[in-house]
Parts: sequence; structure tokens; C-alpha cells
Amino acid sequence: MSASRRLRFLAAALGLALATGCRREADLAAVDLFAAANGELAQATTADDCRAAAARYEQLLVQGGENGAVLHALGNAWFRAGEKGRAIAAWRRALLHRPRDPGLRANLAQARVGLPPQESPLIDELLFWRDDMSYGEQAWLMTGGVALACLARLLARRGTRSGAVANRVAWSAGVVAAVATLAFARTVAEVEFTRHGAVAAKELVVRKGDAESFEPALTEPLRDGTELRVVGERGGWLEVELAGGLSGWVEAARVVTW
Repeated sequence: MSASRRLRFLAAALGLALATGCRREADLAAVDLFAAANGELAQATTADDCRAAAARYEQLLVQGGENGAVLHALGNAWFRAGEKGRAIAAWRRALLHRPRDPGLRANLAQARVGLPPQESPLIDELLFWRDDMSYGEQAWLMTGGVALACLARLLARRGTRSGAVANRVAWSAGVVAAVATLAFARTVAEVEFTRHGAVAAKELVVRKGDAESFEPALTEPLRDGTELRVVGERGGWLEVELAGGLSGWVEAARVVTW
């Protein structure tokens, strides 16, 4: 190995070591912050104590990005603080990472008692299994299905004795890949291109326009935790869609979105 190549190799190794060391330090700091927030929530006796713990969890999310465990704990903190809408929002986000967590689903079901039922489009009813898979798992299923279909198709075209079997595998994998692609596309549309929200106030009046001077659009205000879909925003007001095709405008400051 020449001297220049040795220098490049050492530089690369040093860079990798530094990057790994920095990443480990950040991970340890995140663990310490998470433990501190958990301890603070465990000892909380008032709503303000729970809000302080929630602030720690949110700080951790800002520093480290979306994390199912942190979002689950954040929802717990908000729920204990009496902030049902914020708790539901956190738990909904957590489900993207931990869809099979029974405790998480139980908490969400408890928080939604007394709220309007969620209506699912027909496509979501057909893709019901999607609810038990995380965002990443759906991506891997789609990628694996496509890769298996392509590989089996290549083997089938070689004309070997196993060509017929490979051809059947290719067709089966193709069907799996197509369904997985449809499911993942649906999830991407909901996660990346749809703005969801939950009422974060005891009561919230839905109006016919983006100002308090407009008449109420519904006979009753929305309750804390009611989920909605944001379709527009203007001047501190959100245009929202509700279950049953109802729509109107609400104050943005009284809704938590994700």
C-alpha cells in the first residue's frame, strides 16, 4: 500500500471513529434525557408537573427526531395533565412506529371514549392489515416483494427445470408487491401529504369562515380530543374536515396538528 493510500485509509478510519463516537455520545445524552423525563413523570403529582415532563419529551423529539417510545411517553404525560387532545396526537404519531403495542392502543382507546367514531374509507377497510405494520415495515414489504418478483422472473426466463416454479413464484410475488405498493402509497399519502389534527381545548366552536364574526357551522362545539383533517389555513384559522363530511373553520391555536 502506498503512502498516499495509507493516509487516505487512516483519514477515513479516523473520520468513522469520530462519527461513531459523536453518535454514541448523542445517544447517551438522549437516554439520560429520556430517563430524567420518565423520573419526572413518575413523581408528578400535579398537572403542571406532567406538563414539565411533556416539555422534556418534546425537547428529546426535537433533538433526536420521531421515536415511538418517546411519543408514547409524551402522550402519557399529556393525558395525566388533562390534555386529552395533545395525548391523542402523540399516541397517533407513536402508532406509526409501534403499531402492535397493546398498551399504546389501550391508552388511545381509553382517551377516545365519548368522542365521535373514526370513519375509514373502503380502501382502508380492505387494507386492514396495514394498521399492524409500522411505516418502515411497510416499505420493507414493498421492497422485498418487488425484489422477489424480479428475481423469480429472471430465473423463469433462463429456461431451467425450475422455470415453471419460478414463474409461479414470480406471479405470486408480483401480487404481493402490488398490494404492498398500494398499501405503502396509501400510508405515504396519509403521513407525508395529509395534515391531521386533534382539538386541544375543552370546547371548540367550528365556524363558517375564518373569523369569530362568522356563525357556527355546527350546532355543538367540538370536544377535547376530537380528531379532524386540515385542508387549509388562513390568518390563524384552519379549514378542517370532520367525520361525516362536515367542514368548517377553527382557531389554529386550539388545535394540535401532525
